[in-house]
Amino acid sequence: MPRKDKPRGKEIEEKAKKTKLNPSIVAHGNKHGKSLKFSGADLSYLEKAEDLEEGEVIGVLENELAGDETGLPPGKYNLFLTNISGDWHLYAESNAEIIAEATKIKVNKFAAGESKRKEAGFSTEGWCLISLCLLEKSDGSCIVEINACW
Repeated sequence: MPRKDKPRGKEIEEKAKKTKLNPSIVAHGNKHGKSLKFSGADLSYLEKAEDLEEGEVIGVLENELAGDETGLPPGKYNLFLTNISGDWHLYAESNAEIIAEATKIKVNKFAAGESKRKEAGFSTEGWCLISLCLLEKSDGSCIVEINACW
């Protein structure tokens, strides 16, 4: 169920402390000689897109350069995905503070078996995390994929 209000940094920080990362969900990028890395959370306990709406830490972003569109400073951030009143939002949190919100976020939902998991990565145009499969079925199909730009 979508939430009504933006999360607080402390809420994200507390959820992040309980989040386990999945070593098989990693994306690397490079832009202007600086590295970008995303380490995805283990969300295997979730079954459908609606399970993400209240808000989940989806992983950790480590960036050596500022975001093209948001000015997100270099650093290490917990990424928190949530649906607020029907619109998806992705926040970068550090030290219990929301530092920036992603722009151009797109959440794609698929029926089981409809879409195979793709290799997640970063685009150099717009500094975007692309093709990140958040929920995957045992047959390798992706049921929730996101793209988000910083």
